[in-house]
Amino acid sequence: MNLIEIGIILKPQGIKGEIKIQPKTDDISRFNKLSYIILDGAEKKVIKVRTIDRAAFLLIEGISDRNEAEKLRGKSIFVYRKDSVKSSDRYFIDDVIGCSVLGENCCYGKVIEIMKNKLNRDVYVIENNGKKILFPFISSLVVSVDIENKIIKVDDNIFKEVSVNEV
Repeated sequence: MNLIEIGIILKPQGIKGEIKIQPKTDDISRFNKLSYIILDGAEKKVIKVRTIDRAAFLLIEGISDRNEAEKLRGKSIFVYRKDSVKSSDRYFIDDVIGCSVLGENCCYGKVIEIMKNKLNRDVYVIENNGKKILFPFISSLVVSVDIENKIIKVDDNIFKEVSVNEV
């Protein structure tokens, strides 16, 4: 099974089994199209979806009260890759993790995590020899992305301006 992680269950919401999801997408409206999710390796029907700000709330089959929903806290939810929505200028987090970030003549490191900043921009975390470097994914910085070969090419000058070494 080729799965894409679409979110993490944060907590129960209310007493009827609704769960609050932290989405792993930049377009939360994608949740409104869900008819199922994969949870603990099993396909579960989505009964109801609502979205507010950067959170999605789901009612799923088999979860009918707060106690059952509480047991799901911290678990990831997935969909099949074949059913996921993909656009040509965006990338799945799972595909970007592990990509080498290359400058003109050097490798800055490999992507180990993608975070969101306060402006809702992707911030890539790369690691090189045990040190972490953070940089925003901005069009002026990124020269090219080759998911198939796991390579992200960046402009060295801009990278040096916008990247931050984690302390």
